[in-house]
Amino acid sequence: MMLYILKSSILLVLFLAIYSLLERTTLHTFKRYYLLLAIVTALISPLVYIPLISTPIDVTLIRELDLLVVNQDTQVTQNSSISITTILKGIYIIVVSLLLLKLIYQIYQFSSLSKKATIIYSKGQKFAISDKIQGAFSFYKTIFLSPDISIDWNNPIVIHEYQHVVEKHTLDIIFIHIIKALFWFNPLLYFYQRAIALNHEFLADAAFSKDKSLAKSYVELLLQHSQEANKNDLASCFYFKLTKKRIYMIFNKTNPSKNKGFLALTLALALSLTTLSTLAEPLKKNNSTTTSLQENRTMPVYKGGMEQFNKDFLEKFNSEGLTGSHRVVLKFIVEPDGSMANIEVLKSTDQEASEHALEAMKLMPSNWTPGTLNNEIVSSEFYIPMTMKF
Repeated sequence: MMLYILKSSILLVLFLAIYSLLERTTLHTFKRYYLLLAIVTALISPLVYIPLISTPIDVTLIRELDLLVVNQDTQVTQNSSISITTILKGIYIIVVSLLLLKLIYQIYQFSSLSKKATIIYSKGQKFAISDKIQGAFSFYKTIFLSPDISIDWNNPIVIHEYQHVVEKHTLDIIFIHIIKALFWFNPLLYFYQRAIALNHEFLADAAFSKDKSLAKSYVELLLQHSQEANKNDLASCFYFKLTKKRIYMIFNKTNPSKNKGFLALTLALALSLTTLSTLAEPLKKNNSTTTSLQENRTMPVYKGGMEQFNKDFLEKFNSEGLTGSHRVVLKFIVEPDGSMANIEVLKSTDQEASEHALEAMKLMPSNWTPGTLNNEIVSSEFYIPMTMKF
């Protein structure tokens, strides 16, 4: 888990660094989808493992583990104590649940406000007018206005909020809030949330950037309301914080050829990062399953030692329904990335017991430090005999 968090965080930082090259360009639509895809790629690609070679990897190191005894006493001992992992999982689920409930409540607030407001349709656009609304903001297909703002299609406020509605910016905002809820422990996502919200304003402001006089009056209007804040961060608000970047972008006239150059560079860098994060290092094929005394080799090590390995296995093992005495021999391979693969039963005196053992082994964490042969990381094969008494 820690390795996944580290890899995804590194990718989030690198993708954000690439975005900084694009931020001052007028490629607002591309930037919108770049930020969304960057988040998805950074969170998914560390889970994808694509080997550079398709031929089978020969095992170069073999070791038989000590006998593991599984009985009623060890099961009671393991199940009676709450592990740190269980506590952390509980905390994670609680925090995610609270954040998702908060999100649902925020969405409900818009629905409740809309029901109590006066609804007016103009050119097919839904407007909600209420004295409980301060200023102007939009959520999904509805534009919310205070009574002092007229529904005038020449009004910059109406035009601005209409752009948010047409381009469905609410979907992006809900997406980033769901991701933040699921990965609340990663502060980098807050930077992405800010970048996405600011780019939404770039898109909505773009309608006023074509004419200098229009852009000037538009910025003056924004400055008049620059102190007003949006109380619900799910809304796309006209009074979004006015920054130097936003003013710069309203008057910015980026050269199209320069935009193409930034676009090509961004795509190349992003594609390279994604490819590197998913490809596995190639292993040199070794047809021999034994090693000579002259070869420098180290065996894989389970984090915390084999005592921790046995403890983790017993925590995952479910003895429900098992009776009597059984003997099972399992085989598995520790891959170069520290994960366990090709888990199978070599010998067993009971089919049900072997299925329980397999299930427990597949739930084990990838906590191995891989073995090496002549200073090169290799796959390693393990055999683990176990006896069960219930």
